[in-house]
Amino acid sequence: MRGDAEDSHLALVQIGGAVCALVGTDPRFAQGIVEPRFEVADRMPRVIEYVLEGGGWAQGAVVLGGRRIELDASYIHDTFKDIVEALLMACKGQEMVEWVYFHEPTSTHVYLTRADGRRVITLRRFPDFRVPRPRLGNPGTLVAEGEVVLRQLVADVIIAGSRMIDTHGEQGYLQSWHHPFPTRAFAELRDLRRNSVLL
Repeated sequence: MRGDAEDSHLALVQIGGAVCALVGTDPRFAQGIVEPRFEVADRMPRVIEYVLEGGGWAQGAVVLGGRRIELDASYIHDTFKDIVEALLMACKGQEMVEWVYFHEPTSTHVYLTRADGRRVITLRRFPDFRVPRPRLGNPGTLVAEGEVVLRQLVADVIIAGSRMIDTHGEQGYLQSWHHPFPTRAFAELRDLRRNSVLL
């Protein structure tokens, strides 16, 4: 990073309930034109992580209570789009949303629920994603469960998506993941984070 005063900028953003200084941020961020570069935010603890590994695979993780659950994802299911759309529905008031990671052959379903003013995330593992899973009668194996803050989850996913586009571009994302980047849903989620109080 260059040290010239005119090329160094500082912005403040709220991420996961904390106000962070973003050093080296494009000055257009203050005008809402571009997203910030998350140099400082990268050192914040995450709940959701997601990166492309190439060849139709992605590496995700959910971190609860200091425990990191690694969740690889196959392109046979569009997991990142699933996450973005689920969080959008949660932001709009839906009490329970779900997304899934297909590991081939197992799968992990993530449930985000709201009750009594609390949000709880629950991970359950199923032995074979190819077998239709009755929503009742087959609860799977509990992997982890913990209380979370919706704003933190949204910030984590915005950071993950922004980083993937910065690294790969939309065409590179498509080539690596075999699904297009969920541009419209991602932009709507980003706008909700900017303009709403997420409970």
